[in-house]
Amino acid sequence: MLTQQRIAEVVASNRQAALCIVTETSGSTPRKAGAKMIVYADGTDLGAIEGTVGGGAFEHEVRKRAIKSLAQARPCHFKIALTNELGMCCGGQMTVYIEPLRHKQPLILFGAGHIALSLATFASHSGFEVHLSDCRNELLQPERFPFASSFSAHFEPSDL
Repeated sequence: MLTQQRIAEVVASNRQAALCIVTETSGSTPRKAGAKMIVYADGTDLGAIEGTVGGGAFEHEVRKRAIKSLAQARPCHFKIALTNELGMCCGGQMTVYIEPLRHKQPLILFGAGHIALSLATFASHSGFEVHLSDCRNELLQPERFPFASSFSAHFEPSDL
């Protein structure tokens, strides 16, 4: 079973992957809502996996859609009737949400004044990796910017 900690480890690894979650089921299905699988973009048409959403033709379809979702860098959501659409004997329906797992995007802030302080906090909470650059070393303090990933004093206003 995939845990939140494992999913966070995959995100931190910067390996291109998508999280697939069964969000709804009806009738007879191989797995129920909450089942999770990670599909890795490893260069194959289906990608390597960790976890399972049910196996067989359904899992094959989810893997194909996960690779497409990764290529487009967009999440997707779909419902499949297992017997009618995939020829499975289960007879139920399953809904899946696929979310590409991406590492944090970098945001470089030039200047560490009062506006950067608010922006860095907001950006960090919004999922960005914040980097700060300012010629004023006294402003580049981890206590002042606890969410910043790096600091640089090499920026000079005359460089603009």
